[in-house]
Order: sequence, then C-alpha cells, then structure tokens
Amino acid sequence: MSDWMFVIWLALMGLTAFAVRLFIDLGLLERNLWLYLFHMIILVQWALIIVPFGKWAHFLYRSFAMYFAKLKA
Repeated sequence: MSDWMFVIWLALMGLTAFAVRLFIDLGLLERNLWLYLFHMIILVQWALIIVPFGKWAHFLYRSFAMYFAKLKA
C-alpha cells in the first residue's frame, strides 16, 4: 500500500507543479490560487516530512555514500 501511495503522491506532485507553472505563464494563477496552495501546503510539506525518512531515501543516501567513498580512495 505504501508503494502505491508514493507513486500517487509523486504523480500529484508532478501534475500540480506542471499546472502551477502553466497557470503562472498564462496569468491564470490569481484565479486558481487553490491549486498553488494545494501544491505547496499539502504535497510539498509532505515531501519535506516523509520522504527523507522513507525507504526510497536509501537509494539517494547510498548513492552519495558510494560517491564519497570513491573520492576518499
């Protein structure tokens, strides 16, 4: 279940970020402020709180560890 939640969250982040950027470029963001608020308050905050402590973070941390180990050697 948590894997599907991550995929759904990631898709929502991408779609809302794209929509917010599109609305900014078209000058429609003032009338659709709810989308920006949803993107920033719910999705981005969840990313800052949950993602660094999830199992997906191991991929990033391990990659950095391998890189720094090569630098030391």
